[in-house]
Amino acid sequence: MPSTVTIQGGQSSVSFPVQASGVSATTAVTLSALYNGTAASTTVTVAPVDKITITSATFSQATHILTVNATDTNPQATLNVYLASNNQLLGTMFNQGGGYTLQVQSPSGTPSSVNLVSNLGAKTGRGVAVIP
Repeated sequence: MPSTVTIQGGQSSVSFPVQASGVSATTAVTLSALYNGTAASTTVTVAPVDKITITSATFSQATHILTVNATDTNPQATLNVYLASNNQLLGTMFNQGGGYTLQVQSPSGTPSSVNLVSNLGAKTGRGVAVIP
């Protein structure tokens, strides 16, 4: 992050880039500012990059229900499930204590694969197993 940032007269804020290295655990970082002898600070929480594993993805032809089960290295992650063929959002998964599960009525035909995207940056995909 830059060592100094100038805020133009009449403005009360400024945006600037912050480049960080990865962290292995959630880490609190303090940002401080000084102006005319007055100091201010705030804390920003930096979360580690996560990794998603899709443990199963099945589609029941009898019920037309798609079931996706997954795990994530960060249990606070929120996972969006997309139909791979057209990037249609099928639903959002939250950790249920032992992982993530989504069951939805398939919106169109038999899905061949799904993609999962975490709010923390991880992405993965997997083919869907079709069961009678």
